[in-house]
Amino acid sequence: MIGYIIAISSYFFMAVVTVIDKFLMSGKVSDPKKFVFFIGVLTSLVFILIPFGFFQGITLGSFIWGFLGGITRMLATWALFILLQKGDASRVSTTIGGMVPLFSLLLTFIFFGLNLTPIFFLAFSLLIIGSLVASFKKGGKISMREVGISAISAVLFSASFIFLKESFLGANFWASLIAFAFGVAFFSISLFIFDKKFRESLFKKESTEMYKKVGLLFLVGQLLGAGAGILQNLSIHMVPAKNIALVNALEGSKYAFIFIMALLLSTKFPKIFRRENSLQKIVSIIIIIIGMYFVFKL
Repeated sequence: MIGYIIAISSYFFMAVVTVIDKFLMSGKVSDPKKFVFFIGVLTSLVFILIPFGFFQGITLGSFIWGFLGGITRMLATWALFILLQKGDASRVSTTIGGMVPLFSLLLTFIFFGLNLTPIFFLAFSLLIIGSLVASFKKGGKISMREVGISAISAVLFSASFIFLKESFLGANFWASLIAFAFGVAFFSISLFIFDKKFRESLFKKESTEMYKKVGLLFLVGQLLGAGAGILQNLSIHMVPAKNIALVNALEGSKYAFIFIMALLLSTKFPKIFRRENSLQKIVSIIIIIIGMYFVFKL
């Protein structure tokens, strides 16, 4: 029970971060690579825990799983930011979020096996349906490019959760989290070393001016994101391996939070946060809430 409450709390903070990211990606920050790079830099701050013994006792296997989890999470986040540049924040999030639990369920079956109960299936189905209802544009149309990138992002997010759970099974929470951070840092360093154009763009005059303008907002967003990530990883650590897909399905609560925030902000920032298909999204929120009710019946 507490694991699911922690998950919902993490999704609230993720909703705040998504709204901030959408604002930054709508012209303030033009390159998703920069976003991903600086996320890696900030995540690396967790390395300060190593001298205090938080990385002790980790096995090679757990380190590799955590490391892979970090790399796949960064790839998934990169794909998400590409979509956030031009897409509706709530729709983009729900499109990916509707797919993540499905892929997580498949990967959970492959890695851990499954023993589904009727209530699990009902809660899972409602959370997925609620997420998908909100994901389609008016008329039921959605671009194939958006679907393709969303699917890639969803597969990578799902894999990162499974890899991290594998790491948790062989090490303590903080040791696995540090291994995860090594993967994140490796991805960011690789971007810097192997992409010359990206490396040069980081230090252009236009970039440095942009950092001054959005630095504080970006920093606040990423600090909130770091806290949300720790809470989400803690929930994955606490729930049984077979219920990881259910934790992912609870991400539907994030879309409800995003919709409410975007609705409030649309008056002041109508070009960034558009009021599209509000009734459709309200229906999806109701379905998600019913699904969450059954989660707490498990």
